[in-house]
Amino acid sequence: NEPIKKAILEMLVDGGKVASDIALSLEISTQKASSLCRQLVENGELTSEEIKIPKKGKIKNYSLVIK
Repeated sequence: NEPIKKAILEMLVDGGKVASDIALSLEISTQKASSLCRQLVENGELTSEEIKIPKKGKIKNYSLVIK
């Protein structure tokens, strides 16, 4: 999973994304993308915030931690 986590971090350099967009770009399941993003949040490498999407409800948007 480490290569995928690295790819997620590189992808988020340009700005935040939701797990489904990350999954689509990396050709992995949304569940796996969500799980890996949660691990990166726990490690302090990503932040997450809930955003409202019309007709979908609230979902988490992940972005890099600014150091």
